[in-house]
Amino acid sequence: MESPHGSPGPSTYPPPPLTLSKQPAKTVKPLAWRCQAKAWPKPLSQPVTSTAFSPTCRSRGRKEGRKGVAEIQDPLEERSQQTPGLWGLVNNAGVASFGDVEFTGLERYQQVAEVNLWGSVRVTKAFLPLIRRARGRVVNMTSMLGRMASPLRSSYCISKFGLEAFTDCLRQEMYPWGVSVVAIEPSNFIAATGILTAEGVEAAARQMWDGAGESVRADYGEAYFQQQVDRMKAFVHSGLSDISPVLEDVTDALSARFPYARYNPMEIRWWVRLQAVTHLPTMLTDWLYIK
Repeated sequence: MESPHGSPGPSTYPPPPLTLSKQPAKTVKPLAWRCQAKAWPKPLSQPVTSTAFSPTCRSRGRKEGRKGVAEIQDPLEERSQQTPGLWGLVNNAGVASFGDVEFTGLERYQQVAEVNLWGSVRVTKAFLPLIRRARGRVVNMTSMLGRMASPLRSSYCISKFGLEAFTDCLRQEMYPWGVSVVAIEPSNFIAATGILTAEGVEAAARQMWDGAGESVRADYGEAYFQQQVDRMKAFVHSGLSDISPVLEDVTDALSARFPYARYNPMEIRWWVRLQAVTHLPTMLTDWLYIK
């Protein structure tokens, strides 16, 4: 298939063998994001020896995020004339957050979106010309909370709903180029990733309580607030401890001839809830799961 501008790209299927390593949960850094990209020096119809660029980028803000993207992009641009493109990009940026809307400051909303949403947008835009050239893959790690809301998780849900929308728009735009854009929508893997910790919950809770106005604290009450904090502390030990389902779906998204638009690595109860929330009337699903 030719590009919209009539220039055929190299054959990109089948892809070279793909190996994903499973790291222990203790090595996962909540405020870190890793971008691993492979640039293929030969058309994939020939034997391939891949040259890997695997920098680790730690993003704690807009300026640092842009610097991290540049650190990855520069060596790829230098070699762009020697390679037919980039086969796959996995956006796995992620931080978790919690809190009632009235206890969550605007700065916190911005911090979460900066990593979960804008980080993925920046990296994708930086690499998209190379991916189009190879007719490759973009895989975005979204969440089941990118398709269904949850109390206390508004800042996180906003960022993941936004990433879902970005993924859908990009997927539709990339059809003429032969690029597959995929969303991975995991359920709760906190026990495996350590993206939330009891210490982190306690620190965030103190900041939220101290930053709330007097009227908000009086209306909600300290007892209610502490109840939600205890609930989140218990939540940090929940979920699946084996990330194999996620890795298997990422592998399939990168290597299958016809990958799905969405993958749902999750327990059956979460899958049923996701289908209910996205297909049944809102009043009914709120009554079933929230009220």
